[in-house]
Amino acid sequence: YSKLHVEELVSFAGTDSNVTAAPFYPLQLRIPNRFSGHWGYSNTLVGRVGMSLDSEKEPADHRMIFDFSNRTHATLSHSGPLAEWYFDNIDSDQWLRTIDRLNSEKWFYTLQRIIFEDGSPHPVYFPDFVKHMEGTKLGVYTTDNHCMRMCGSRPFGSCMLCEQQCST
Repeated sequence: YSKLHVEELVSFAGTDSNVTAAPFYPLQLRIPNRFSGHWGYSNTLVGRVGMSLDSEKEPADHRMIFDFSNRTHATLSHSGPLAEWYFDNIDSDQWLRTIDRLNSEKWFYTLQRIIFEDGSPHPVYFPDFVKHMEGTKLGVYTTDNHCMRMCGSRPFGSCMLCEQQCST
């Protein structure tokens, strides 16, 4: 999956939960994954197509819901009828994401912390990320305006054209 260079980066900033005191499980985390600056794609053709498709399927204020049964395992709510998504803790900086594509093969990849909460780079995973991205650039949504996202992620979606199209 990572070889395709589609979705490259996600921020968990602004995450909230339904639990504030013990017992902590079951726990539900709501992650603002489509907010401006929260999701990154490569500038490859496949990354641009992924960004374009994602801009149309969910509004900018969409929150991805993680249902934790304990501190090491979560499922992604509403993953869809054709797949189940799981997150399993590897260590304090890594999670294994499993996409169980029903009636097909499973996909696996590892989510790695590349930047700490204080903005400092992870000493191992940030340099790995930079190397992984070599030759590509990162694209992120710079607005929460749904029309601007859809227009801007399409080929030839210039700022001026999108502003004209979305102001009406």
